[in-house]
Amino acid sequence: MSESNALLMRNTVLMLNLAVAQISLSMNDGDDSVSALSNGFTVIMKAMTNVLSHAEKINDDDPQKDLINNECLLVNQKIGEIVVAFQFYDKLSQRLEHVSHSLDSLSDVMGDEAQCAKPDTWIALQSFIRQKYTMREETEMFDAIIQGYTVAEALDMVANNQSSEEVEADDDVELF
Repeated sequence: MSESNALLMRNTVLMLNLAVAQISLSMNDGDDSVSALSNGFTVIMKAMTNVLSHAEKINDDDPQKDLINNECLLVNQKIGEIVVAFQFYDKLSQRLEHVSHSLDSLSDVMGDEAQCAKPDTWIALQSFIRQKYTMREETEMFDAIIQGYTVAEALDMVANNQSSEEVEADDDVELF
């Protein structure tokens, strides 16, 4: 390998490592924020339980009882919506973790000139990366890109598949 190609590979590996570090830092920051939010919701739910317990002691004829119960119902609905948002964060976090591992593995391959030149190395890397994916959308995206679709085309394909599945699916909450 020429000196200019070696320099190109070395700098590419450095930039891949930087991307992995940025993703890891962002994920750690996000996890800290989600933990703080989760703890806050635990406190809110305990407080809601206490409020409802006190509301039960109020005479049924008192209009304040209905007001308290209605407000508690609203808070419960909003907490349900927030739980769904947490699930989207969980998917995002999983995807970023997969990207981080993929970039790290790519960096390892590119850092070894002998391995980088072997087609079998690239096939093994692709297989390793695909096996790490846990979500259907990720494997569909991977397969489309490997088949030669552009990023835009692959994104459209995944989005179309999701749209058609959402029409068929219930409104159940999906847990990861």
